[in-house]
Amino acid sequence: MDYVDIVTIGHLFGVVVGFGGAVVADFLFFRFVSDRKLSNMELYVMGLVSAMVWAGLAILLVTGLLLFFTDPDRYMQSSKFLTKMLVVVVITINGTFLHFYVKPRLKSVEWGSTQSSRKRRVRKLAFAGGGVSFSSWLLAMALGALESIPVSFAVASGLYLAFLVFVVVGSQVFEAVYNWYVK
Repeated sequence: MDYVDIVTIGHLFGVVVGFGGAVVADFLFFRFVSDRKLSNMELYVMGLVSAMVWAGLAILLVTGLLLFFTDPDRYMQSSKFLTKMLVVVVITINGTFLHFYVKPRLKSVEWGSTQSSRKRRVRKLAFAGGGVSFSSWLLAMALGALESIPVSFAVASGLYLAFLVFVVVGSQVFEAVYNWYVK
């Protein structure tokens, strides 16, 4: 085994930890709000799982940089690599938004009743951010498994951004159904 193999294994480990954390976070979120409230313990557990996602992202970023510097010219010409970097940027921005804006406000959301538009907006953002997180981690994992992609970076990024719009719209439909169901 050489340096690239070891860093590649670390990189895959980062994806597994980050994506695994995102899946667990989404699962727990819906499990925890099924009783229409979030307890302090549930929020604490969500924080622990969030730390797992951040650890996976950190590993992914460090090992990704190490891999990039093995052959920067090749990577800068790869539409797969550039698309994956766009996905990682979205994961980072979305994760930062969820962690610093949505998470501190989750306790104030009244999950089981009609509520003010401000509190419902937090719930809508939680649904949207969770959808973006899950689908982006899934795409990062899929891109990592592919040798290459048959489209340019411009086409791939356009498809990804269109997919994100679909995910966000879908998350809002899901939240509206949830809102109707909990009334």
